Parts: sequence; structure tokens; C-alpha cells
Amino acid sequence: MESTRVLVVTVADVERDVMLDLLEERTGRHIRADYAGAVPVFAAGAINEVELFVVQAGSQGSGGGAGALAVTASAVRQIAPDYALIVGICYGLRPETQRFGDILVSERIRDLDHGKLVELDGRIEEHLRGETVMPSTLLLNAARAAARTWTRKSDAPVRVGLMLAWNKLVDAPPVVAELRRRHPDAIGGDMEGIGFHAAARLGGVECLLIKGICDFAAGKTDEAQPLAARNAAEFVLHLVEDGALSSSAAQRRGGSGQRSAPQGEDDSAEGIRQSVTGSEVGGGVIQISGVRGSVHIRRGAGDEYTALSPAAPSAEYGTSEPTPPDPTALYGQFVTRSRISGQVDQIHDVGELDIDR
Repeated sequence: MESTRVLVVTVADVERDVMLDLLEERTGRHIRADYAGAVPVFAAGAINEVELFVVQAGSQGSGGGAGALAVTASAVRQIAPDYALIVGICYGLRPETQRFGDILVSERIRDLDHGKLVELDGRIEEHLRGETVMPSTLLLNAARAAARTWTRKSDAPVRVGLMLAWNKLVDAPPVVAELRRRHPDAIGGDMEGIGFHAAARLGGVECLLIKGICDFAAGKTDEAQPLAARNAAEFVLHLVEDGALSSSAAQRRGGSGQRSAPQGEDDSAEGIRQSVTGSEVGGGVIQISGVRGSVHIRRGAGDEYTALSPAAPSAEYGTSEPTPPDPTALYGQFVTRSRISGQVDQIHDVGELDIDR
């Protein structure tokens, strides 16, 4: 069976180190960073038909060039994973029922950064405008199922619920009390979840947040960080070893051991033609899923010809070259086993489509 590819995003050094230490224990390999791309990648090899890739955001929070959003987006382009997980430490919001090291899994993630400030009766109030997103249902269901066998080997409970995402480091009891008042269903929070999710969603990758509680956002110390990071990383490896990540999303939706187009997509010539017709990517990247071969698209007027042909996964996007007599050819590349990408201009109508399988 073809292996799946899983991207693990970390932020703090303790998150990176604990994850890599556990992977080195499991694989018996010394894992070194590959600096060939925009983001250094630790390729850990395969465990139970799952290839694991670890990256680290260079700064806390979602924003900035080294934040979770930018780093996740770059890593998705470099690695073309089937799944993406953000793994590490977070704060809990329910100290009456939670403890250090408990594992929190995102059922939803609420963005607290986007809001509107208004004056009301001489005081400033904030009206939240951020979205509440739901990560991958496939991964969420897998995490819930795997939690049963996890409890047989660990006393760290897995708690699933709403996670708050805020680009602020919270260390103040009054702020915590306000968060609990305004979000009574939230179980915890972090600084990177919403940016990570946005980048994974944009890349079409199933994603999930898995983090361990290291504090309760008041009286912060680093003491519980190694425990929290280790529990979260161990649970991720439990998912891998339990087989929860051994099949791609396409396989699981299709119900077979072979990769197929995602449910609802047609990988026939006509289906792909319909998916491309009307697309306007303006110099960006066009992706056609479910095709294993070269795809040739000719515009309706025949004035330009776009060829997306197989190339080495590590190759850079190609450059424009004239092709006799005068059309412009743009050569793309395979970026995963079932996805083709290439630089294109604009495609409004597809008159001719050939698929070599």
C-alpha cells in the first residue's frame, strides 16, 4: 500500500525536540534537517506506512513571515502532505477538571484576533468578528477512536472541544476569567491554531490541532512544558502506530486501499475539463486531483497551450518557453502522487483535454 505523508508543525523548541527525540527512538535514525526548501524539514522516515515530516515555525503566533501561517503554507507546498497536525503545548481553561499534561484536540478553533472595538457608556467593548472553524472530521473521528486504546497505556486523558486562538501570550487571571465568561464551552487555547488551520485549508490538506496543557494562562512557568509536549507527541505517534493515519483521505472516503479522486470529484477527462473551465488563477497554481499522468490543456481559441507533465517532486516550477510555431508552453510538475501543479495564466474555456495514464 502506498504510504501517506504527515506534516507535523511545531513552534517552541521543546515541541520540536520532544517530537524528534520520540521519532528517533521509534525509528533508530538520527534525523537531520533538510535545508533545500524555504522551510527546513526534518524527514523522519516511515512508521506503519506513514512518512512523517517535522517543521518548526520560527516565531510564536500565526502572523509574520516566520509564524505558523506562513511556515505551514510553505511546508504544505514543499511536502504535499496528506495530513497536517500542529503539535505541542497550550493553556487549559478548566483547572477544576484539567491537569498539566492533559491532551487537547480541536473540535473547533475560534479566532479571537479579528474584532471591532466600540465605545459604549464610556467604556470600550470588543465585538468578535473572527470565524470559528472546524478542522478535519476524518482526523477528529480518528483521534476520538484512537483515544480508547490510548487510555490503556497512558493516564493522560484526551479532551476534545473548542480551542481559542489568540496572538497574545496570556498570563493574567482577570483575562482568563473573561475568556471563560465569554467562551464557556472552550477547553483551552494557543497562539497558532487559526493560522495553521488557514494555511492547511488553503492547501487542501486535512488538519488537526493536538496539544498538551502546560499551564492555565496565569502564573506561567516552563516546568510542565516537557510533560505537555511529550504527551501530545506520544498521542500523535499512537495515532500513527494504531493505523489512524495509514490511509489517505481519498482512500478513506472511497472505502478502498487504492488512491482515488476525493468523493464528489470526477477524474474522467470530462470531469477534469469541467473542473478547470471557468478557473481564473492569474499566474498562480492550478491543481487537478486524481490524475496520474500528463495533462494537456489547450485553450478554446488555440492561442496558448499549457502542458503539465511529470517532473521530479523536488523540482522548482518550470519557466515559460516558446514552442513552435508561436504558442507559449508552461511546464508544471507533480507535487504529490495524485496532484499536478503548474504555473498558468488564466483558463476560461477548455476546448481540448488529453490524459495519459
